[in-house]
Formats: sequence, C-alpha cells, structure tokens
Amino acid sequence: MGCVLFFVGQSANNAISDTVRRDAACLAKRGKQVTIVDLTQPLELPDPADVDMIVSYQAWGHDLTTADGHRYADLAGCPFIVVLGDHPIHHAARILACPKTSVFCVGSQNQMTFLRDVLNVSGDIHLLPAGMFAEQVKRDGPRDIGALVIGHAQDPAAFLAAQKLPPALNEIIAAFAERPLSEPDVDPIMDYMRSGFDRVMQIVGNEASAVSVGRLIDLVSRRHFRWRYFQVLRKMPVTFVGDDWEKIPREGDDAFTAQPSIPFKALAEVYARARICLNLHPPYYDFHERLIDAMTQGAAVATPETALLQSRFDFGQNILALPVKVEETGPWLEAQLSEPAALATIGQAGREIVEREYGYEKPVDLFLGVLAAKG
Repeated sequence: MGCVLFFVGQSANNAISDTVRRDAACLAKRGKQVTIVDLTQPLELPDPADVDMIVSYQAWGHDLTTADGHRYADLAGCPFIVVLGDHPIHHAARILACPKTSVFCVGSQNQMTFLRDVLNVSGDIHLLPAGMFAEQVKRDGPRDIGALVIGHAQDPAAFLAAQKLPPALNEIIAAFAERPLSEPDVDPIMDYMRSGFDRVMQIVGNEASAVSVGRLIDLVSRRHFRWRYFQVLRKMPVTFVGDDWEKIPREGDDAFTAQPSIPFKALAEVYARARICLNLHPPYYDFHERLIDAMTQGAAVATPETALLQSRFDFGQNILALPVKVEETGPWLEAQLSEPAALATIGQAGREIVEREYGYEKPVDLFLGVLAAKG
C-alpha cells in the first residue's frame, strides 16, 4: 500500500493548514499511510512509485524547494486532487498547468461551469462544499449577537482607485463588476473571460495581466454586493467582524457595531452567539463555506437564493433568503429578529442538515472514491 501526500505551501493560511491536518487524520483512521509535505521547507519526498494520491489545498507545488511539484505528480502517475477555496480565476494559470491526473474540488456549481466552459478543464470536477467546524459544535449558550456579518468591507470605487490602473482598464473592470447589480444571476468573471478578455489583451499585451484583470473584477464585484447591503445594515444593530469595518467613517444615524478581525479558530464561538448570520456573498458564489460554518453553530443563516442552494436546502425552513431588493433588507431583518424562537428553530434545523450532509468525513469519502475509481 502506497502513501497519500498532503501538500501545504506558502499560501496556506491557518484555515487551510487546519483542514489539511484534519483530513490527513481522517484518512489515517481509514487505514491510509499519510504524509504531510511542507513545500516551503527542504524535504525528502517519497519515491513517486510509492505514492497513491496527492491532495493539495491550493498548495500547488510551484514553491517546492527540491523539485517541481507538478512534475513529481506526473512521475507518480496518481490522482492529484486540488481543492479550490476561491474562484478559479484567482488560480487560472496554475490550474491550466496542473498534471493530466488532476481532479478538482469546488464548492460552487458556477465554479464547476467556469472550469469546464472557460478554462476548458477536461478532467474530473467534484462539488465539495464541506464545513470547517462540523466537529466543533459549541454548547448552546446565550445568543447575545442579533445579526452577524463576517468578512471584509471596502467602498468598491475606493478599492479600484487604490489599484492605480490606467483609466481604460478601470472602465472595463467597473463595467463587468457592476453588471450583477442589475442582473443578479450574472457571473461577472465568466462574462469577462468570454466577452472582455480579448479586448484587455490588446491593452495589456500578455495573458497573465489579462487574467489579473479578471481577478480584480471578482474582488470589485464582491465589494459592490456587500457595500450595497451595508448602506442599509449600517443603520441597524448589526455586528460586523473584520478590520475594514472599524475603519469606516461613522454617520450620524449609524447603529452597527464593528469588531476587529479574530483568529480563524475563534470564529466558531462568534457564530454560536449569533441569532442570524448574513452571508453577504454574491449569487455567483453559490455556496460559500461561511454559510456552512454558521449553520454548524446553530445560527440561522440568510444568503442569496440560488439554484444550487435550492437543491440542497429548504428555504424558509432551514435557511433564509436575503431580500433581492436591498432596500427591503432593513424591515426584513427587523421582522426576523422579532421572532427569536423562529430563528432558533431554523438554526437547529440547519445544524442537523450540516451534521448529516457536510461533516468532516465528506472530503475523505470523496478522496477515497477518487482513489478507488482510478484503480
């Protein structure tokens, strides 16, 4: 029996490192020999012939100090599983350079479509919306935070101006990033890659820079979505967690509370204190991990309603839909918070689904299934 390698690279933040250790431990319990490889350190790699599978959480192997990680995977000839935690546009060049044996895991139907239709990935792609905290459910205590938002914030125009790009690029980025404001179902990155990429290539002259414009469209579009909701929510007693919120100048009728960013491992405790968590990610993200993290802690969750989420959850019973019309968010949230018992029921129903469908063992089930299919 060969071993399973888990790559941890330079870009691995604490959440990814924790996930690697968790999945490695689960695989070991299933009888697999597991080795975690820190790609930033001098290392002795196993003989490729002794490797059954490589799992990489965005630790691609380009920063491998003793060899090229992709070449090593090709030599091993084994499944090279890449778990993507962000939109594929942020890793397009690396995705295209991945070995022929690559298997991609994404948390979103839109991201699967992007890999297939835009990046022309022909290999296996799986949906893997797994929760981070599924085995860390906190004991039920007082829900002393009414409404909670976790994540970064910034005026999208200010963010784009800070990039100091030529005016022509700013106009293109703004046009694509703002389109979901009037057409919520649009994926602005896919839209750009299909109808704006060639135009930008004529301006920047190289593919890498043109792809970077796509990354900025994603970042600006996400800020547009959140910033619109914030203009309503700032007038309400909502708790925002993240350093950016603290920097926002206060207006006279602001009622929100801003808290600094907190360590990843402390998020579970904050989710466990909330009655309702607002998942302010645009619809083209479909299924963001924060949604699962909050549901794990028994908080009711409100999120944009998408086809994928409709197929996984019962809106109104175990998850809530954010108002499509942003101006309706204030009265809607007041109505939700006025019924804490109803929120508690929804939160408990959501927790039960997460424990059943999105636990820590789910990624390992998928990995072992891939390994079995490859023979």
